[in-house]
Amino acid sequence: MPKTINVLKAEAIGPLLSDMQMNVDAAGAARGFAEIALAGAEAALAGAEVARDATTLIAATSGAYPSTPDTLANAIAEAVGELAVGNTFTATGTDVDYIGLYKVLTGPVASDAIARYASNANFPAVQKPPFPAPIVDSAGYAADAVNAGYKSSFGLSDCDRLVLWGDSITEGSSAMQSKSWAAVLGSLTPYRVQGKGISGQDIGEWYRRLQDNRETNAQYGTTSEADLNNIVSGQYHVVIIGQNDGSISKYRQNLRSFIILLRARGAEIVLMTMPMSSGSALEVAQHHLCYAFAAEFGLEVIEGSSRRNELRFNAGPFTDGVHVSTKTGVIYWSIMADWLARAPRPRRSIKVYSGRNAGANLATLLFGLGDDYELSKVFKEIDCRNPAINDPAEYDEYTKRAPGNSTWVLDQYESLRGPNGITLGDYVLIRASLPATAATLEGAAIEVQSDATTAYVLDRFANDVSDSDTPPGEWRAATYANGHIRFGRQLLLQTMSHNEVFVLLHRSGGVTLGAPRVHYSATLEQVPARAVRNTLPRSLIREAVTAARANFDVTGLPAEVVPFDLTIGAPRLPGTTSPITGVLEITNANKIGGSEAVTLAQTGTYKVTVWARYWPKPFFNHAHYPAWPAEQIIDRMAPGVTFEANSPVQPHTWDMRRLRLTAEVKTLGAIPNVEFRQDKTVGMYWMPVSFLVDAPPGTRPGFLSWSLSCPDGTIQLGKVKIEEVEAYVTRA
Repeated sequence: MPKTINVLKAEAIGPLLSDMQMNVDAAGAARGFAEIALAGAEAALAGAEVARDATTLIAATSGAYPSTPDTLANAIAEAVGELAVGNTFTATGTDVDYIGLYKVLTGPVASDAIARYASNANFPAVQKPPFPAPIVDSAGYAADAVNAGYKSSFGLSDCDRLVLWGDSITEGSSAMQSKSWAAVLGSLTPYRVQGKGISGQDIGEWYRRLQDNRETNAQYGTTSEADLNNIVSGQYHVVIIGQNDGSISKYRQNLRSFIILLRARGAEIVLMTMPMSSGSALEVAQHHLCYAFAAEFGLEVIEGSSRRNELRFNAGPFTDGVHVSTKTGVIYWSIMADWLARAPRPRRSIKVYSGRNAGANLATLLFGLGDDYELSKVFKEIDCRNPAINDPAEYDEYTKRAPGNSTWVLDQYESLRGPNGITLGDYVLIRASLPATAATLEGAAIEVQSDATTAYVLDRFANDVSDSDTPPGEWRAATYANGHIRFGRQLLLQTMSHNEVFVLLHRSGGVTLGAPRVHYSATLEQVPARAVRNTLPRSLIREAVTAARANFDVTGLPAEVVPFDLTIGAPRLPGTTSPITGVLEITNANKIGGSEAVTLAQTGTYKVTVWARYWPKPFFNHAHYPAWPAEQIIDRMAPGVTFEANSPVQPHTWDMRRLRLTAEVKTLGAIPNVEFRQDKTVGMYWMPVSFLVDAPPGTRPGFLSWSLSCPDGTIQLGKVKIEEVEAYVTRA
């Protein structure tokens, strides 16, 4: 164990043996002298700018230490380096035990050692953490020397996480492997997401598990006290549970107790109202209780019930009306992804991904700056823990699958912590969030246990890309030695995005990875706040359903479609409780749009909200759902049809598309117009997608010209709403 100052005070002076020619009695006297001098030196040390400027080093030997000037000089070098970054030295073997830089004794050996240390250029400087000057590796990139030291480090157990406490809805037993809503949410955030859902659980049962510091469920196995306490220490804990509590009085008591227990463990608690439920009196009361407890305990609430009111699900191939599956999981992850986009960035996080597609190369593994969609389009995050359906071909047959038709998939992050690690594809991406940016980091390193043969870092400034559809940057080979990829100051400036760094490992035949860890040292640990734009409605400009092309200006020929599932769950017609009657399908070439007359007031901000979905054809046994039109599905039982060849959704696929808004505010004056373009993520079921368009301030008339397209596939649109809003910025 590291020796503290108090412990080392008692060991301050030991015999310097032959060089000092001190006997045991003299050594004891010297020890007492050191303790007296030490008390006065502490005050001087506290006010010193640099530790060595305050005092000189006092070293005590372990009794058999060969106290030569050279060995003491090396000991001083190590001591100074550790003390300069606030660490405590751990003495092993014949290493020197030291306290700090204090002036307590004189003698030829000690003074000679200090002189040799001060004059030896090979020893690290005292003024800052001992990072050597950056060197240039074979690829022409700055890296730190292998023997560099770091002030702080963290591993998987220390990361900020998002923990989801729930029941069968959070468990995700009706989804394909890697497609539970918690897994999809994890792919859209730098936070590691941990789903803690068990079918049939109520809040009281989770309370008892936490109180006993273990999980005793057959699927979960038994978790030790240390591990469960570590889970509770995650950054955010979202409570999405209540279907099984039975009565409102039981729910009230259980939720209050659970909040108190989580808070006692240091958790940041968030409550979420239920998007998928029947709207019963009990569930309405639970909704109100969430807000009541939020007010009482000072908690945040994620509003989910309004989504239920809009879509009004009925049982069918994709849901039983309460639980979600591979496609309908968007109901949950889209709500939470929107909330996470407004939350502070994680300060300590390690995430691991593998390339989605075989045959990938460095050019195809680039992704946009700060864009989780583009990252997850080419990389798949390793699996989190959830039960996956046994036959993935049945992912669109929710109400026809046999009960219990699922198998638990283990959390690969837990396997990463084990002795053998995990084996992934040829390319493995490590994404690390640090509690500082390149402005204050002195250096950093990613440490891994891996058989990778090559490491790359993402240089964001390697090329100048004016086309926003082309990801900027380039993967560059980096120094990879002794399991470390090291970042000097220059490399951090070239590669960091906000507080994140990315490392790509490669080995033909697959990369085995274990125990990833991040080391760093910073002059200031601070992550810049995220600027979040919020809006207040001012006036409605247009609200229209997208059942017919005639309602819009069109480019190309967007298809008019009446999906059979609109009666199962779909957006409502404006001002009614009835579902929309049709949709338009847009692509990159087939677009819809319009031109709205506006008065450019001082606010000059317009909000465009679109209900949209990426809708791959349902893949199921047509005999199970015979009412569905044959042209709208893929019959998996038809001759020659296989899951691997014909299913549009598979464990390795990226099941989202981009909705693009192109807008331009045209004035009647001579002010030049600037085109606005922004892309947003759309999942496999209905979700609202919002864009903000800003115009130059003024009080003149004009037009808001807009169009919607999908640059990477096909999207169905349900309705469009355009309103003038007042925008304001908050920071998280």
